[in-house]
Amino acid sequence: MAGKRGHNTTARLRAQEGTSLAEMLAGIAVMAAVMAAASPLFPSLLQGYSLLGASREMYAELQKARTSAVMANHRYQFTVVDAHQYKIHKDRNNNGIEDAGELVSIRDIAKDSPRTSLTAGTTIVFAANGSAPTPGTVVVTGRSGDVKRVIVSPAGRVRIQ
Repeated sequence: MAGKRGHNTTARLRAQEGTSLAEMLAGIAVMAAVMAAASPLFPSLLQGYSLLGASREMYAELQKARTSAVMANHRYQFTVVDAHQYKIHKDRNNNGIEDAGELVSIRDIAKDSPRTSLTAGTTIVFAANGSAPTPGTVVVTGRSGDVKRVIVSPAGRVRIQ
């Protein structure tokens, strides 16, 4: 009986020896073929995520400007400066002009989303009650020409389309 027990242990050890070199090379070849087939999809996926990230950044900045306008009881203005920069102006005296002492922050979208551009038809203004007396649309364009629109309604609602 003791001999049988030793025999079973030896058989189990032989079954757990591992894989052969040929099996490992076959597995690597299959993985390489799958990666080669999927590689043309990666650049388009990265472009799509870059565009989505930039449009979400615009959404978040506009939402932040709206919330800040309500909290500070002042108007906030959002203006696209050029294809890569936008500015947010805290208009403390609500006159629509950048006066000395008023906070103006300029941000560059190209740092986080290169090859993505911005356009807007007008300056978007958020009133102290959260509405947008001058609503508008910020168009975010990706390298491949794909477009996302961040729309601000007269009620101040911000959405991505």
